[in-house]
Amino acid sequence: MSKERVSIIIEGGKATPAPPIGPRFSPMGVNVPKLVQDINAASKSFDGVKVPVDVIVDTEKKTYTIEVGTPSASQLIFKELKLPKGGGGISTKEVKPKAGEKKEEAKPGEAKPEEKKGEKKEEVKPAEEAAPAAPKVVDKSAAIVGNAPREIIIKVAKLKMKDIGSRTLKTAVKTVIGTCLSSCIKVDDKDPREAQKDVDAGLWDEDIKKHTK
Repeated sequence: MSKERVSIIIEGGKATPAPPIGPRFSPMGVNVPKLVQDINAASKSFDGVKVPVDVIVDTEKKTYTIEVGTPSASQLIFKELKLPKGGGGISTKEVKPKAGEKKEEAKPGEAKPEEKKGEKKEEVKPAEEAAPAAPKVVDKSAAIVGNAPREIIIKVAKLKMKDIGSRTLKTAVKTVIGTCLSSCIKVDDKDPREAQKDVDAGLWDEDIKKHTK
């Protein structure tokens, strides 16, 4: 018996015969429209997020089985919070030239504005070192895209526990909280690092225990 495993990533419940599915499975003699229908039925609970799907094809009998994985922890959190996407991190704003203003540049063969003929470039003496530039002001609150209550964190951790490779739900919870930090999502109205400390301190134990049964 010859079997071949094909891994693809599709949006839950929205597979189509277009690439990569059609061109990949047609040469194997698989009924592509039926395959698409079955993939969508198996992945419809993950509507709106990308999900990994493995299709194991029996190349002799032209039959197949479908294994639907789970989306990433961050995608599951975005879905639960109804967020279109995660945060892009904290960044600072740059000052751009006003409309109509042009940066003064020297033409070919012409001295730079600060080095015009007859003028000497002012040097900074050791005792007259320039003062350090003022630090950029970063508005951290503007980067936060959402807040995940602990119930959502525990729910996602339970779904991802096997993929994460955690032996306990508590460990999986800490891992999922870690993804919130890079995604600019608060946890229980706190910085994710503070939420992880709460987990270590046992403040989540009762809630986690409810989901371990």
